[in-house]
Amino acid sequence: MGVLKSTDGGASWQPSSAGITNASVQSLAIDPSMPTVVYAGTTDGVFKSIDAGASWRESGIQGAEVRALVIDPDNPTTVYAGTSAGVLKSTNGGAVWAVASTGITMRDVRALAIDPQTPLTLYVGSGGGAAGVGGAVFKTVNGGESWANTGLATPEVRAVAVDPEHPRRVYVGALSSSVFRSADGGDSWTAVDTGLRMGAVLSLSVNA
Repeated sequence: MGVLKSTDGGASWQPSSAGITNASVQSLAIDPSMPTVVYAGTTDGVFKSIDAGASWRESGIQGAEVRALVIDPDNPTTVYAGTSAGVLKSTNGGAVWAVASTGITMRDVRALAIDPQTPLTLYVGSGGGAAGVGGAVFKTVNGGESWANTGLATPEVRAVAVDPEHPRRVYVGALSSSVFRSADGGDSWTAVDTGLRMGAVLSLSVNA
């Protein structure tokens, strides 16, 4: 159904997808400094709206399946896109994108999270890209110039969230109804899924 928008706190919703054609929307990101600017990650690239979703236009990527988007809170023209072929980065509000995947050995990116206090630090959640192959979490501390595997071994990762008040505390959700937590920025991980019902964990949010 594309993008839906509510102006009454979710009591009602209206379509808000004019300009997004032949694509399914998989992720959204709102510019924290200018909330009328919104990015949509779709099965056919990134679309951008500058009028709070009233209209959209293609934004530099075509033909790529974009599963995740994050915006640098300190420099909102810097946007990261997680795609089926790795991470892309734009430093000019989506006009031009460059590959930023060095070190990501599992390119099937499903989730992205950015450290709001140190935005050069980001985490990628990836799938194995093939049946029976596990997932991984990769970390960069230089804005995507290079990435390192954090060592978490789990089925395909679908969600990553950073605690905004304690950014070294990171959460990961996976297909196997698993949630993992790191208290040291991904150096080590602990399962924290006791009581979680069976099912894939597709999104995570931290109440802060």
